[in-house]
Amino acid sequence: YAAVARNFNVIIPRATAWVESIREELASARRIIVLGYKNNYANALEGALKLLETLRFGVYGYDVDEFSHGIYNSVDSDTYILYLASEGEYKHKIATLSRVLKDITKHQFVICGDPEGIDTTSRDCVIPFIDDPVFSVMEYILPTQIISATIPYDLGIDPFKASDPNFHSKVKSKVL
Repeated sequence: YAAVARNFNVIIPRATAWVESIREELASARRIIVLGYKNNYANALEGALKLLETLRFGVYGYDVDEFSHGIYNSVDSDTYILYLASEGEYKHKIATLSRVLKDITKHQFVICGDPEGIDTTSRDCVIPFIDDPVFSVMEYILPTQIISATIPYDLGIDPFKASDPNFHSKVKSKVL
């Protein structure tokens, strides 16, 4: 755990630079799919949730196998895909998906520690993650969190202000 936490000093500046390098493109997105597997399936879901909350448009998180069962049919040229390509037995599926889907959408971004086996470009987020089997989830969530903290402002959204400040009182969902 300690090595992963220390590595945040490497991950955060690199992930921030990556977001800055594709900032304009990310700001033009209106539909994002986040794909992960194993431990990083949770990050696909959490990353998608945080992106949806801050960007305020359709963002979806899926397991790689779930995506391959038919969700791929919904991908078009305007779909943005973030791949969480952590080490492990499913990494090759990310590599295959990104190769196949490049004929449909150019808006694909691989987030990985070791790009071996994946056709990465300068548009991908390649960071020296520790890739600990348990704690890699703490590393792979950071790039999506940085997108969520940066891109909303380009869209004229203050992510700290609710789109409807009276929502919770209207639906009585929180005690105020």
